[in-house]
Amino acid sequence: MEEYIQKLLYYLPIDFGDTENNEYKTYLVCACCENYTNEKFQFSLMAFHMLFMAFLYKEFWTLKTYSHERVERLCRANGQFESVENVFDSSIIPEQTFIDSYLGVFSWHANKRSEVKEFVNKRDRCAHNSGFIQYDQEAVGKYFDDVLKNIEKIALANAENIQSTFKSSIMRYINSPAFQTTSMGDFIQRELADKKYSYRDICAFLTLDIPDLPLSKKIAYLFAMIYFQEKCKQDNFQEYIGEDCDYVQQLSNLLSEISTEEQEQVRIQVGYEVEFLEGQGFDLNEISNTLPAENE
Repeated sequence: MEEYIQKLLYYLPIDFGDTENNEYKTYLVCACCENYTNEKFQFSLMAFHMLFMAFLYKEFWTLKTYSHERVERLCRANGQFESVENVFDSSIIPEQTFIDSYLGVFSWHANKRSEVKEFVNKRDRCAHNSGFIQYDQEAVGKYFDDVLKNIEKIALANAENIQSTFKSSIMRYINSPAFQTTSMGDFIQRELADKKYSYRDICAFLTLDIPDLPLSKKIAYLFAMIYFQEKCKQDNFQEYIGEDCDYVQQLSNLLSEISTEEQEQVRIQVGYEVEFLEGQGFDLNEISNTLPAENE
């Protein structure tokens, strides 16, 4: 069960930006695992389905909040979609209606949408008092596998929008006055809470080309990538990181290649960023040792 949950958590927000929502996610994860362990497989399926719907709600919320043109026609046609302001506001919309309408934004064929809507039917059959046990361990495992396969397809359909949202946000930050008074760590923590990014999202950010930026801004950008890279490793999602994604080494190389004068100019910036990341439990001695000692 832990393997299924770990795969599902890859697609859910790292931080909902709301204590109650974060507790709700944890509650559903525990319900899923505990019922599976106790061989109450149908109840485990129901909790897994609720986490799946949380993923769908998050994906739609991101589109509506940061790329409204993709869902503008849908929102004009349906006031319930237009009224969504928070991730779980979508829960008032009947699930099959929500799935059909949301996936229609990506021009999915009706048959593909029906395959996803069938997960709702299976959940409903578990919830009805049929008088017999419908799911054993093998059957519920098949359900989990099918859900996860479709989650990846849905995430892939929204990946470009997620990347665009992040690129716009980070460039707006490093070109704003706030860049001079705050650290990249401050920005990243706010960004995770505000945008509800998942591990899957931040792995997509790691595939982006590094923009051509002035030195201090390029360093800041690389520190953002280091946070994402190390966060995935810390939480056991390193298998999803590309083999060439070693931003610690890239930053170390950059710092070692600039002049001593430039190193002195960015010393405080690097110190603040390293301090933040080490406070998150990341080991960044490699970067700290790149700069010469202050008395040299």
